[in-house]
Amino acid sequence: MRTLSTLTLVIAGSTAAMAQGYEATLITPPASMTTVAMPATVVTTDFYGQQQSVECTVLAGNADGHVYMQGLCPDYPEAWLMGTASKDKSSITFTQGQYIGQDFYFDLYVSGYRGDVARRCDLILQRNTATGQMHTDENTSYCAYYYDTAATSGNRYLPFSRYVSVILTPQAPWEPADPQDQPIDPDEPHEPVAVPEDVVLQPYTLTATNIRTGSITHPARLGFSGDVAYLTDFCNVAIQTKTAVRGYRIANDLVFPKEQFIVRYQGTYDMYLYGATYYMGDTDVFLDDLRFTYDPLTDTYTGQNGILISTGKFSESGDFSEYIYNVILSGTSNGIGSAAPAGSTRAPAAYSPDGRRLGSPRGLYFQGGRKRLAAPARQ
Repeated sequence: MRTLSTLTLVIAGSTAAMAQGYEATLITPPASMTTVAMPATVVTTDFYGQQQSVECTVLAGNADGHVYMQGLCPDYPEAWLMGTASKDKSSITFTQGQYIGQDFYFDLYVSGYRGDVARRCDLILQRNTATGQMHTDENTSYCAYYYDTAATSGNRYLPFSRYVSVILTPQAPWEPADPQDQPIDPDEPHEPVAVPEDVVLQPYTLTATNIRTGSITHPARLGFSGDVAYLTDFCNVAIQTKTAVRGYRIANDLVFPKEQFIVRYQGTYDMYLYGATYYMGDTDVFLDDLRFTYDPLTDTYTGQNGILISTGKFSESGDFSEYIYNVILSGTSNGIGSAAPAGSTRAPAAYSPDGRRLGSPRGLYFQGGRKRLAAPARQ
């Protein structure tokens, strides 16, 4: 049997179900954005390991605290990627899974690739703050992947082109925009999810298969505040530390956002939650939000994917504490805490990426299980 730590990783879209893959929406910068041309050298490699150096021009611009670049993928020179600079502007991160177009019948997405650990990740450009020159680091390349939705393919991400390295040199003075949202400092203490005092946690029985130890069964608890959900005792760490994760429900779906902080365990390890799917016999683990489907007749939540508990951000460290699949939460068949009926006429609520309900959504939020961007307020 493969061990999880040796598998190649594919990071799935943050809110889409596995069968849908990433969202096929091209990135379009504001029409008023000004750009700077940057001559680039991109080294590509084919399936036979043959490399070729490509000279091209990349356009870069700033808007609304983000960096936009066009032409990073020589095969699709018109495609834009959107990234965010670090606080000191020494790096620019492009979140994995950005859509760049179609190849015949397949949607193409860009992700970084860590060659030293054989893992897909965000695409990060290192930037020399003195000269402005940018490049991928020693162990990171980037790839265009297509998501094959044909039934015979098993819905897998497959490689299309790999770009081993890139070097960008601005033709004019340019630096990335100040980021609007600063990344979390890993050295700063995080706060575990606090279950509100008025939330009643109902008992459920969790059954699953642990990839290391086999079948497991233990009590878990689930409660709601409106459409916001709180789940405790979903893994060994949560049982030991009495911590919870927060999510939301829409119709008969229950969603816990991925990369959610659980607890700083033993004062050393930051533990994070992921939904994960591993196809037996395949070499990929797909990371997504943790999702359940509710059956009100049996008061049962059936996992659409497994639970992976990571010691650190999994796309960065690759270390994991626990992975269970075939997860089922079985209640008392009385419908307590059940999800809203699928045919409900109530408008879907809006939620922040960490599962908090928003009275008036601003910026990035989730509604109806999809990622959305609130329109700017009228002046």
